[in-house]
Order: sequence, then C-alpha cells, then structure tokens
Amino acid sequence: MSDTGDMIAHSVTRLFAQLCDPQELARFDRDGASDAVWRACVDLGLDRALFSEAHGGIGATPEEVFPIVYSVGYFAAGTPLADTMVAYRLLARAGITPPVGPCVLIDDTGSGNALRVQRHAQQKPVLGGLVRKVNWAQKAQWGIAAQCHGTVCEVYLIALTPENGVGKEPRQNIAAEPAADLAFENTQVIAAGEFAANEGVNPVRLGGALVRSAQISGALERVLELCVQYAKERVQFGKPIGHNQAVQHLLAALAGQVAAARVAALVAWSGQADSVFDISVAKVRCSEAAGIAASVAHQVHGAMGFTQEHMLNFFTRRLWSWRKEFGSDSWWSEQLGRHAIQAGKENFWRSLVARQWTG
Repeated sequence: MSDTGDMIAHSVTRLFAQLCDPQELARFDRDGASDAVWRACVDLGLDRALFSEAHGGIGATPEEVFPIVYSVGYFAAGTPLADTMVAYRLLARAGITPPVGPCVLIDDTGSGNALRVQRHAQQKPVLGGLVRKVNWAQKAQWGIAAQCHGTVCEVYLIALTPENGVGKEPRQNIAAEPAADLAFENTQVIAAGEFAANEGVNPVRLGGALVRSAQISGALERVLELCVQYAKERVQFGKPIGHNQAVQHLLAALAGQVAAARVAALVAWSGQADSVFDISVAKVRCSEAAGIAASVAHQVHGAMGFTQEHMLNFFTRRLWSWRKEFGSDSWWSEQLGRHAIQAGKENFWRSLVARQWTG
C-alpha cells in the first residue's frame, strides 16, 4: 500500500477505535445514530477522500481509501460515511458538485415501483415512484439515483425533504441502521449529469455493492477475532474449547471464508473500482462468506453470542443485513452467468483471465 493508504489506514483505525467501543454500539442500538461519528469523519476529510486536492480532498485512489470502508465494517461504525463516499464519487463523475452532508444511494433496481422520470423541455427531470428501505435515508438530506439508457447513465441529485415532494416512512435493517421507504411525488431533481454506462448495470447498485463488499470483509475479520478469542477463553471439561478438534475445524473454515472475501473486496477496490466483473465477484464472495461466517460464529459461541451483552451480535447482524443490500449473492451470480453465456465458450477463459467479459 502507498504512503497515503498507510496514513489513511492508521488515522481511521485510531478514530473508530476511540469512537466505536462496546458502549457506543449498545447506545446505537438503543438510541439510534448520533452525529458524533459523522462529524469526526468529516473533520478528518474522510467523506471527500476520493476528491482531488483542488476540490477539497486528498486525491486518494479507491485502493487507498479501502481501509476506510473496511474499518466501518470492522468497528461496526454507526455512520453513513461509506455510502456517502461512493455517492460523492458518482456525482463527481457526472460533473455534479456534491452537497454538504450525508448522501444516500437510492437503488431502485428490481423495485416493484421503480423511479419514474418525467422530462420537460429546458427543465430538470421530475421524479415519481416508491423505493423501499433505503439505508440511512432517515438521517440524510441528500440522495442520488441513476438510470441507464443504452450507453449512457444519467445521475440525479435529490433533496430528500418534504418540501421537495419526498415522503419518508421510517424503517430499520437487522443491524438497527436507520433506513426509510422513500415516496417521490413531483420531486424536483436538484442536478443531473451523465457518464458512460458500464455494461448496463445501474451505477448506484454497482457502487453500493462495492461498499458493502468492503464493509462485509471488515466485519468478517472482527467476527473471526472474536471467535478465536472466545475459543481460547471458554473452558469446558477442564480445557479451552479451542483445543477441541471440531472447534478447530470450524475456525479453520471461518478463516478461509474471511481470507477469500477480503481478497475479493481488495481486487474490486483496486484500479478504478468500477469493474462490473470484479464487483460482481466481490459481492457474491463476500455475501456468501457472511452467511457462512455468521453461522459458524454462533456455533462456536453457542447461546452466548446471541445475547445483547456480547459483542458478536453487533457484527453478525450487520453481516445478515449487508449481504442482501444492493443485490444478494444470487442476484450478482446471475449477472456473472449472463455475461459468461453471452461471451460464449470460446471467450470464457480469456474473459475470466482478463476479468472482463468479451464476446
């Protein structure tokens, strides 16, 4: 990793270690998200880490900011930082100046009442429709949505206020993160921009999947550490349960899932971090690992891991939530399968090595 990446990793680890202790995790579940973590992240410039220095950022690459999103998962940080970072990046790509404050990713892919866009001459688009369970939408004033038209993706910046025709029905995911159903009625788009479509996948879903893969990999690492620690400390029949061969096998399987997920997420965050192939693989691998890891972790801990007093549940609940958001492993597997079929048997191996389907 570069010097910039090392600096970011050390800074964000210190920050979240101070702010996201067990007491804060319990408070989050009880009282909801506070602004303290968000303000601390903004003070360090983490929300705009992907921006150039000329635009108030630090000019970091996606690979260099991976530790930020990874740490959000590792520390179960109660903040919309990760979603906002990617939302800002999409806005910048579309030539839109990002707003000040948290910005959520409005993914209407597969929604029964997808966003409807009305266009009038010389006017900005107007939105209608309903998008369910948008994570962090309870707390955010801004959101972005996108639609693809052939080889072009159009990105919209939306003010999520009642005055702008946006209704919010409060929701939560399993991790108690604040979400909302968003109802749009004659909602004015604040700004709109375009960039080239990436293989027809909605860039909001693509960016959200990229974020959740990194968060999952961080939470998986923490789950593994908690399991190893518990196996060393929990004594039954006069010896730690970690001496039991069956438990050792469980921990070895868990470690394999954690390593595979982290590598997949790291690859997706390398380069320009917008490869449909790499993000699809990362979301599939991380979501699969999340389900397996949560199951193994609770086998190792027994009933103790489900109690509110134990740290484990804060992370497994996030794994269960994040693995489904912005497309489940089955949804992304289907995308990979379709691309493989379209590429044909002659191009399969070539596409696999290049990490880009060609046909």
